[in-house]
Amino acid sequence: MYSQDELDRESVTSRISVFRDQIERRLAGEITEAEFKPMRLMNGIHLWDHAYMLSIPVPSGVLSSRQLRMLAHVARAYDRGYAHFTARRGIEFHWPALSDIPSALADLASVGLYPAEAGGGFIPDDGVDHPADAAPGHSNHASVAIPLDGARAFSDNQMEALADLAETYGVGELHIGYEQELVLPHIAHADLEPVHDKLVENGLAASRPADLVLLTEGHHAREAQAA
Repeated sequence: MYSQDELDRESVTSRISVFRDQIERRLAGEITEAEFKPMRLMNGIHLWDHAYMLSIPVPSGVLSSRQLRMLAHVARAYDRGYAHFTARRGIEFHWPALSDIPSALADLASVGLYPAEAGGGFIPDDGVDHPADAAPGHSNHASVAIPLDGARAFSDNQMEALADLAETYGVGELHIGYEQELVLPHIAHADLEPVHDKLVENGLAASRPADLVLLTEGHHAREAQAA
C-alpha cells in the first residue's frame, strides 16, 4: 500500500486553488475558451457538445470502497447522480457546472483521485495492489464481473451498493478490468448467490443466475451454472 506524500497533498490543494481562480476568470469573460483550454485539460476537464466533462483516470484500475462512496457523493452533489465508467480505466462526470468543478476536484483528491496531469506524483492512498489476484490458495473464491460494454453509467445508489458488496463479501475493492468489465474480487463461492441477488436488486446484473459472469482468481471468464 502507498500513502499520499504531504508535499503531494499541498501541491494538489494549491493547484485546485489556482484552477478555481482560472474558472472564475473564464466565467467572468476575462479569458477566452482558447486561453482556458490548456488550464482545464491539466485538470481533467474536456469540452464536448458545448458542456464541460470531468474525467478522472484510475491508472491502477483499483477503486476502494471509500473511493466508490466519494464518487457517489460527487455524482449527487455536482452532477446528475451518475458517473460513467469507461473501459479505458477512467471515470467521467458529464454534467458538472464549471463553477462546481474545483469543489468536486477537492472532494475527489481527498480520497486520492485526481487527473494525472495535475497531480504529478500524486498516488492514491487506498493502494494499487491486486491482492485477490496475487494471493495463493483461493480455490474457494472467484471474482464477479460486471460488463461495461465500452462505457456505462452508474448511479450514486449503484456505486454505494458496489461499495457495500466490496466491504461485506470481498476485500473492499472494485477493479476496472481491461476486458470491459468491473470486477468484484475474492468473493467466496458460498456468497455468490447473495452477491448476485444484490446486483440484481440494484440493476447491476440480469435476473437469471446463469447470466452471472464469474472469473477465477486468475481472471479467466466462465459463466455461472444455473442451480
